[in-house]
Amino acid sequence: MYFLQVDGLQSSLPFSIPSNKNLVHVYPRYRQAVLETSFLKVSFDFASSVRVELATSYHNAVCGLCGNMNDDPADDLKLPNGKLAANGNTFGVSQWLEDAPGCSRDCSNCATPLPPDFKPPGYTSVCDVITAKGGPLDDCGGRMDAEQYRQDCIYDMVLNDGNQEAACNIISDYVEKCQMRGGCVRAWRNRRFCCEYV
Repeated sequence: MYFLQVDGLQSSLPFSIPSNKNLVHVYPRYRQAVLETSFLKVSFDFASSVRVELATSYHNAVCGLCGNMNDDPADDLKLPNGKLAANGNTFGVSQWLEDAPGCSRDCSNCATPLPPDFKPPGYTSVCDVITAKGGPLDDCGGRMDAEQYRQDCIYDMVLNDGNQEAACNIISDYVEKCQMRGGCVRAWRNRRFCCEYV
């Protein structure tokens, strides 16, 4: 059972609150909690993935951490000064980072990247399902950056000392995004892998 706190009061999901023009509705959906209004939907998987969807009326009218919604992913990492950030981390800690306790531009308390010559432990082989040619997720490869998801999966497993839930979260997110883009996914879970994390 999922709970949320509104104005200091704890409520269970689903939960709705009427506002001036929009109904705010929060509900569980599979492994996520979803907050939805008439123009915005935000989902969170309670682990590492946040998805923000805006109404099409916001096309070319937004900027920030979620991109600019102009159908060109190549310019989504645009900084407030108009230049493109070199990568997602640089983008995230640039002008978008709030000056608040626990946040730091130097990322002094961030997990360190794996070294370039890092040889992943055997337990990370479960992440290979993401890029396996002819595998259950093969149709997803041309729809999104499969290798980046595989690397994220390996990183999260190493960071979590081999905990399979870390891999399941990344792979589940990859599968959901693939299916949203019309990809065909075959069965990838089994009794020994990810069946309890649905």
